Amino acid sequence: MKNLFAKIISFTTAVSLLFVSTTTQVFAAGKALGDEYDLSELDLSKAQTTPVITISQEEIPYEEAISNPVRTVSVSISGAQKAYANAGFTIRFDDRLTLIKDEDDELAVPGKALRSCHSMFCHDTDHGFRAIVASPDNVGRDGEMFSFTVKLPDNISDKGGTFPIELYYNKENDLFTNIDVDDNSKLMEASLFSQGIEQGFIKVQPKTSQPIGDTNNDGKIDSLDATRILLLVAHISAGGQVSDMMIAIFDVNGDKIVDSLDASAIIAYTLFSSLNNYATPFLDFLKATGIRK
Repeated sequence: MKNLFAKIISFTTAVSLLFVSTTTQVFAAGKALGDEYDLSELDLSKAQTTPVITISQEEIPYEEAISNPVRTVSVSISGAQKAYANAGFTIRFDDRLTLIKDEDDELAVPGKALRSCHSMFCHDTDHGFRAIVASPDNVGRDGEMFSFTVKLPDNISDKGGTFPIELYYNKENDLFTNIDVDDNSKLMEASLFSQGIEQGFIKVQPKTSQPIGDTNNDGKIDSLDATRILLLVAHISAGGQVSDMMIAIFDVNGDKIVDSLDASAIIAYTLFSSLNNYATPFLDFLKATGIRK
């Protein structure tokens, strides 16, 4: 069965190359929550390094939140390649979310950005933890600093909702410095905590009675749905606007983009199902093939 999936996906990937669609996700950087950073006697325009820490922003359909409530949150850094040695700050999340430890009973998993650093994660509150980084030199890199897992609540409203995940600064304990802790280090730290934080969230879209992929709401997933997706891709490429509800239905692979890959997934399902008497539900097919995580 997996071999058949692989052949179908290989075929439909070739089909998808006939179409091109791009999108940009916009993150707005600002200050950390918590204490205000003291910028007196500091001129941020002189900062040689202006890092940005980004917490992932995820928007998912209501049906996805119910069927797959465990979500991974990523915390990444840019603009600080080999410029930092030590760091400390707190991540806090909506009190409706539950933090899930990994198989080693750790709160978070270090990423490639911290591969040459010592890192530690410890409880701060019931709905947050401190991230601590210590290094013998400026070996901190750009990329994912760490990731962690949370579980959405069982009683999500049919209207959906947003679950904030945010970085907090404590003036008594937190830092972001190079190994020398010099003037450049102070400006780098000030820049990060006062203007370099892109806060995150998990947003659950309102519940819809129309299934994912059934773009014409006829109770079937077939080539007509793939055609409608490609028409919407053309509409978007021409500058047309679409509603969140429509994206929830047309975004078959769950990557928050409506493009030819979504149409290809439906073609793959149609081909597979024609050989198996449509015995496999669409969402089960998407997850079994890895098309939708």
